[in-house]
Amino acid sequence: AMFEYDVTSVLPTIKVPVLIIASYVDHILPLIDSLKLDRKIPDEKLVVLTDTHHLSIVENPQEVNQEIAKFLKTRFGYKFL
Repeated sequence: AMFEYDVTSVLPTIKVPVLIIASYVDHILPLIDSLKLDRKIPDEKLVVLTDTHHLSIVENPQEVNQEIAKFLKTRFGYKFL
């Protein structure tokens, strides 16, 4: 049922900045799907990690946290230690 639920038509209406963290070797959500999101969401940042799979926050938390911190600093001016 989850894979039949399609919301791609509303992606262009998203009005907040979005960070997409993807992986080259994610077999659950392939990179091609993240690239589709990248093209449809107006204000987004796509980051593709090389050393992770689907659970990037578990597999490489330091890199994921760095990317989130960069995104927040760039888009909102937030600074983290």
